[in-house]
Amino acid sequence: MTDQRYDVVIIGGGMAALSLVRLLQRELPQTSTLTLDKAKQIGRKVGESTVEIAGHFVHARLGLGDELKTSQLPKHGIRYWFDSPEKDLTYDQASEDGPASTSWWHTFQLERDTFEATLLRLNTAAGAPHLQGARVVNVEPSCS
Repeated sequence: MTDQRYDVVIIGGGMAALSLVRLLQRELPQTSTLTLDKAKQIGRKVGESTVEIAGHFVHARLGLGDELKTSQLPKHGIRYWFDSPEKDLTYDQASEDGPASTSWWHTFQLERDTFEATLLRLNTAAGAPHLQGARVVNVEPSCS
């Protein structure tokens, strides 16, 4: 693979890198990409909470709406629960406030490792190589 040439080489294999590969595949399908990830596998990561603009990006631009609906926890805006001054109420007893309806674009509380695994599966199935356990030792930019 060392002699192979790619239009775009992405150093890093996390959520941003894998999302970029997915975006390039959808919007510039003729562009060849390679991701180089120092990790040997996707590890457990802290979750991410998406907001409406991220929900739109993930649904419309990355085309992952159906994937997320089956693998992630839906989130319907910000909700607040108000406790008593004694701080002794359960969620069922507390007063609650938040949006009366869900937004147009669905939002999710993402399990990042599951999200990254989904992106990696879709990207590699579409022909974008992803090298895990990679170590970049030299970069030679090309303008051709």
